[in-house]
Amino acid sequence: MSYDTYRETPDMAESTDMSDLRDALPHIQPRVPSPATNQQQMQNLQNLILTAVNSAIADNNELWEERFSSKDEEVRDLRRRLAESERRQPSGMGLPRAQEAEFRKTALAKPEPYDGDRKKFRSFSESLELHFNANPAYFSRERNRISFALSYMSIGAAAALRTEWVERRKIAEERSDAGEITLLESWAHFERTLKDHFADTHEEERARYEIIYKKQGTLTAQEFFVKFEELRRRAGYDTRRNEQFLITLIRNNINGPLIKQIIYSGNVPTTYIEWKTRIVTNDQLWRDQIENERMLRGSTNGSSGTGNRGPNGRYQEKGASERKTETVEAKRDGTGTLYTGAGKEMELDKQKFRSEGRCFKCGEKGHRARDHLNGQIPQKPKFDLRAMLEAMPEEERAKLLQGF
Repeated sequence: MSYDTYRETPDMAESTDMSDLRDALPHIQPRVPSPATNQQQMQNLQNLILTAVNSAIADNNELWEERFSSKDEEVRDLRRRLAESERRQPSGMGLPRAQEAEFRKTALAKPEPYDGDRKKFRSFSESLELHFNANPAYFSRERNRISFALSYMSIGAAAALRTEWVERRKIAEERSDAGEITLLESWAHFERTLKDHFADTHEEERARYEIIYKKQGTLTAQEFFVKFEELRRRAGYDTRRNEQFLITLIRNNINGPLIKQIIYSGNVPTTYIEWKTRIVTNDQLWRDQIENERMLRGSTNGSSGTGNRGPNGRYQEKGASERKTETVEAKRDGTGTLYTGAGKEMELDKQKFRSEGRCFKCGEKGHRARDHLNGQIPQKPKFDLRAMLEAMPEEERAKLLQGF
C-alpha cells in the first residue's frame, strides 16, 4: 500500500466502535452447563483427590516400615551383643545378678515318663502344672519349666521332639541367634508345640459321647459325680450355659429310685448345683441307713453290737472266729458233738442220721426234725390193719389171706 493510499484511508480506531462490531457479528446463544457434565467433573475431582490421598498414605506407610525395620534390626543387634557378653563374661564380674531360686523338693510324685501317647497327654500336663504350682519360685523362670518337662519326655515320639528341641537350641546358641533363643525359652511357645504334637483333637467329641451314657450303676453318688465332672470339663460344658442339659443328663443317668425320692419329696431342685447336692446327700443317707440296719441285725443275732467290717465291707459280728474255734475244739461222741459248757446244745452228726433215716432233732426214726412243732414230740403213726384190708380189692385180699 502506498503512502498516499494509506493517508486517504480512515482511522478505524476512531471511527469504529465495539458495539458496532458486536452488532455486525451473528447472534449466538450462551452455553448452559448440563447436569451430567457437572457430575462428571465432580467424579473426576473425587478420583483425583482419592488417588492423591492413597499415594500419600502409601508413602507414609513405607516411611514407617523403614523406620520400624531399622529399629528391629537395632534391637536384634543389641540382643545378640548382650547374649555374647553374658556368655563371655566371667562369673563374679560385671553387674551383680539376682540370685536364682533353687529347686525345692516336694511331696508330689514325679511325673510318669511321657511317650507321646495322646491319651496320656492330659495327665502329663496336669502333673507338670502341679509341680509348677508347688515350686513357684524356681519355675517362675520359663526356661526351668521347659527343661523340667523335657527331662520326662524320654520315650517314643516325645523323646524325638525333645531331641529336636535341644538341637535347635544348640544351633541357635552357636549362631548367636537371639531371636531363636528367645523363642525356644518361651513356655507359651513350648506348650503350644506340645499341644500341636500330642493333644487329642477328638477329646471333646469323645467326652460328649461318654457323658451321655455314663450311668451311676453300683457307684456312690460322690464317685459318679467325680467322673461326671471330669467328662463335663473335657466336653466343654458350662454349669450355667448348659445347665438344663446337664440336669437332664443326671436325671437320666442317676439310679431311678434316688431320683424318684427327690421328686416325690415335693421340693424339686431347680439348678444343677442343687440337684448335685441333693443327690449326693440322699445317696449317703440311704447308704448309712442300710449300714445301720445291717449292724442292728447283727446285734439281734447275738452280737454285742461292737462288730467290725469284713474284707468285703459288710458287717461282721464280733465273736464269729471265737465260735468257730470253739466248734473245732469241742468234744465229740457217737451221736454228734456235745458242748460241755452250760446252756450249750447238742450238735448232731447230720450225715450219719440222714443215712439211717433218723430225726436230726431227737434221733428217732419215722419223722423229721420239722415235725417237732412248738416243742412237741411227734406221735408215731399207728398201723390200722383192718382199714388196709378193707381198702384192698377182693382178689388181692384173697391172695393175701391164703395160708391164714
